[in-house]
Amino acid sequence: MEMKDTSTIIIIVTYNAMPWIHACLSSVKTYDVVVVDNASTDETVTYIESHFPAVHLIKATENIGFGQANNIGIQYALNRSADYVFLLNQDAYLQKDALTHLLVAHKNHSSFGILSPVHFNGDGTTLDRKFSNYLVYDYNPNFYGDAINGNLQEIYEVEFVNAAGWLIPVDVIRKVGGFDPVFFMYGEDDNLSHRMKFHGYKIGVVSKAHMHHDRKNVPNKIPTQFSKEYFKERRLFYFSKLGNINKRGVDIILAKEVKKLNKEFWRNILSFKINRGKFFRREKKMLQNIYPEILESRKRNEALNSYFK
Repeated sequence: MEMKDTSTIIIIVTYNAMPWIHACLSSVKTYDVVVVDNASTDETVTYIESHFPAVHLIKATENIGFGQANNIGIQYALNRSADYVFLLNQDAYLQKDALTHLLVAHKNHSSFGILSPVHFNGDGTTLDRKFSNYLVYDYNPNFYGDAINGNLQEIYEVEFVNAAGWLIPVDVIRKVGGFDPVFFMYGEDDNLSHRMKFHGYKIGVVSKAHMHHDRKNVPNKIPTQFSKEYFKERRLFYFSKLGNINKRGVDIILAKEVKKLNKEFWRNILSFKINRGKFFRREKKMLQNIYPEILESRKRNEALNSYFK
């Protein structure tokens, strides 16, 4: 039986979470849980208050994004002297003893800064599609072979695993920091993973720890080129690429991206595709405008102890 572990605080960020919140919170009821709600417009808050009164609920007055809301939850855990935080998506559910397996694995392998369960889909019939990409042969040549042979190791080191279920030791958080506030939603887990690597920590998947990521009904939208959503994604792309502190020579990377956009601008102008050319010029201007912010982000993320008290 999984016992309540007060040294680990589970942090869940919610926004209009009614389709999942009962299953999510029911799966972690033996742990201390803090929910940071991003000003949901559905019944999420009242449902938590009436059905899960033991949950500590923090209500944001506006949607501040996934990363910043998690940072509020992390600060709550730090203030209560927790040893670990576990970040769990609102659309994810832990299987029995998953957190126990993660905690045991970290005690056996303290060089890991992030440990994740294996992600199954919502009904547990197969691996989550995106999660399966993190364990392909080029990233980890042993996992699938070991699984077929019935010889799974305790931990598999990976380059990245998305933040749907992350166990992070508090001493690592205090050194590396939380999520960079320049990311509203998406990209923040890539950025923190880059920083883990930069500061000497590994990322791993614990084979005995299992969770469900129930996102089958979430649409996978591809933005129309040069739409508002397109420029949001390009901004995220540049922050992720140029903000990766493991990459040196960021000025050279910037110059290459600007040259590429200039080439597209002139190619379209000379083909009399004037409006299309203007969009490439707009993207170049956007990149040049955000570059100082990217440099500030890199400086902040290279330093230790730069996020929390």
